[in-house]
Amino acid sequence: VLRPGGRAVVMVYHRGLWNFYACGVARALLRGMLPGSDALHRIAQQVTDGAIARFYSAADWTRLAAPLFRVERCEVYGSKSEIVPLPGGPLKDRVLEWVPDALGRLLTHRLRLGCFLVAHMAKER
Repeated sequence: VLRPGGRAVVMVYHRGLWNFYACGVARALLRGMLPGSDALHRIAQQVTDGAIARFYSAADWTRLAAPLFRVERCEVYGSKSEIVPLPGGPLKDRVLEWVPDALGRLLTHRLRLGCFLVAHMAKER
């Protein structure tokens, strides 16, 4: 519930080309799965913190929220570990040691490869 003129900042999972599709295909192949849409959905569920997670592009989220809110902007955030589509462990840790933090931020934030979509919204008056 938001008062008219009120503002909200909401985080949902980002469905982007890299974090959802490319990494999903890589994870599916590493698990011996055929990378179809069902496999991508199951893989995405395994890497989130909830029992059921939904993933949205900025355009999808804006369309979904439009009847109730004015979406002022959508930003994408993530962590450096998202850009290396390897399972967690010593190999991934070693690879990440070589990736500068600034490069991780560039890829996940500026180039929108991260997995979090943060929407800044307002309720119309």
